[in-house]
Amino acid sequence: DALMGTNPIGIVSSEYPLHHPNTRGYLNPILVENRGWEILQGTPRGKGPAHQLFSLAIQDDDWFVRSLTVEDTRKNDGSPVITLEDIESERRVGMAEELIRQEYYCDWNVGVQGAYYTKELDLAEYEGRIKMWEINKNLPVYTFWDIGISDATSIWFLQPDGWDLKMVYYYEKSGEGFDHYARMLNELTERYGFKYKYHYAPHDIRNRQWGSSARSTISLARDSGIHFLITPNVSIDDGLQATKSLFNRVWFHVEHCHLGLEALRNACREYDEVNRTYKDKPLHNWASHGHDAFR
Repeated sequence: DALMGTNPIGIVSSEYPLHHPNTRGYLNPILVENRGWEILQGTPRGKGPAHQLFSLAIQDDDWFVRSLTVEDTRKNDGSPVITLEDIESERRVGMAEELIRQEYYCDWNVGVQGAYYTKELDLAEYEGRIKMWEINKNLPVYTFWDIGISDATSIWFLQPDGWDLKMVYYYEKSGEGFDHYARMLNELTERYGFKYKYHYAPHDIRNRQWGSSARSTISLARDSGIHFLITPNVSIDDGLQATKSLFNRVWFHVEHCHLGLEALRNACREYDEVNRTYKDKPLHNWASHGHDAFR
């Protein structure tokens, strides 16, 4: 957000696969106007937006594309920058094979390290549960919110259809009040025929205040016509296990949920660099809000 309104001629996006998927879309109109340039670099983090752009760019003559593994990266005298012995030494002291494939061999097929739902999303894609379909206007829609006071507010739209739990839409926005979200809910009703049954909010919504207001978030939402039911206060671990147990029933509308899907692909555990192990708590990054709303 801090880069909006600037006027660059060129942008270098370092470790681009870690960037928020919307960043490039917000900044690129400036480069288009300035006839500017961009450099996107980094190592893969699974098959997210960076992989999609890489796959398109490699077929487009307007782009210069290189994918260089340790076997392709050499000094001026022809000797390797990183030797196979170096990699074997890393392997012996505990570097994960998936991380070796990602960092040294630019392997897009490795999921985000410590990600919660890599296998579940791969299975959903294999079984054809990530696709487009005609939304049934006769079935009710339930919304599930993670409400950001200073961060993003994220919302999943769920339409149960028999055994299937169909995610028909995902929305994320920051810096807006409840009037904005009320208008957004009405617009989706007009566009797709959504008929809302219940809106669900986190258990702490009663105690939280929105911005500088002295009133609770739940009362401010009620003033805008959004009446929340409160989800139970369960531990993150229990919530994760419950989510995983239901995942084989979940469908994702690929067009309407693309940003939410990227949040789930990038939701992961925090890594302890000192002890070389994953912590119990989730990593707080741009994907956290979409993941929390889903959970």
